[in-house]
Amino acid sequence: MIKLFSLFKPKTPNIHLPAKVSFYEGNGIKYLNRMPVKAKDDVVFIHTIHDEKDKHINTFITDKDNNKLGYHEYYISNGLLDGDYMEVYHRYQGKGLGELLRLASIMMFKENNLNTMTLTSMNSALPFHIKYKLKPDMEAHTDTSEDILKMILINKVTSKDFKNKASGLLDNVWLMHTARAGDKYLEDLSDFITQYVIQNRKRWDDANFRLNVPLLLDSKTIKHNADFYNKLFKKHDIDYKI
Repeated sequence: MIKLFSLFKPKTPNIHLPAKVSFYEGNGIKYLNRMPVKAKDDVVFIHTIHDEKDKHINTFITDKDNNKLGYHEYYISNGLLDGDYMEVYHRYQGKGLGELLRLASIMMFKENNLNTMTLTSMNSALPFHIKYKLKPDMEAHTDTSEDILKMILINKVTSKDFKNKASGLLDNVWLMHTARAGDKYLEDLSDFITQYVIQNRKRWDDANFRLNVPLLLDSKTIKHNADFYNKLFKKHDIDYKI
């Protein structure tokens, strides 16, 4: 006897990876169509929508039943992607979903011919954002710069080399306001903070300076790190290249 429910059981559509990346357009902006991607041993979906009411954009990660696993909220205007909030729900963390949200923002950045991506990172998320090549943007953030350097200098887990470098930068923090040396100082400061985060990411609870930090990623940096991003696209079965 044939069981009737088996005749009406919905079938899961075949999922082919890597799926073709496609975009739809509205209000002069390209948005990412829903597509399957690989997250460890699972398949999830990413897509982007636009909220007409307050103009923010959301990239969502969902399962095959369209249950939301995480999202990234941001704005796009005048060549800028301004990151607002990114979250992967706690029970779904550890599967690379945050990495997928960042890759989606890179695709949105490239397809919309943007120049700059900015955000202010919570101190706990700083190693995550630094990993994907965002850099501290300390221009016009003099007080934050000084506080970060002071906290690194007095932190008991800071190595001697980092303390010496922090001390030298702190002594010359006034340079960021000068016409000739300011750009070089800001570059050195950004590189120093980046290296400090990278070197201490495995013990960040002890090493962090407990301050939110403005970050920046520009088109030049994305192009320079194309191989890095392309390997991540391939890792997640996303048919896309910088």
